[in-house]
Amino acid sequence: MDVGHTAFQNRPVVFPNPAQDVLTLMAPEWEGANWNCFDASGRRVAQGQLQSQELVLTVDHWASGFYHMVLSHPQLGVQAIQWSLVD
Repeated sequence: MDVGHTAFQNRPVVFPNPAQDVLTLMAPEWEGANWNCFDASGRRVAQGQLQSQELVLTVDHWASGFYHMVLSHPQLGVQAIQWSLVD
């Protein structure tokens, strides 16, 4: 088994990036993780807990700009993902 390839497959990703109306997070094996979205100024704009490996956020009412999502899982650690929102 190629450990590097497996690690990449299990890495959380967001799409589309940049987003316009909806942002999807795919996070295999991260079910139960806490997540937080922060804007460029560091203000938390959304938070929750992953109930499955996929999270769909409606972001059409958020301001355009750069954001980052931080996932925190007791066994997997912390993962940060940067993304942007455009009009």
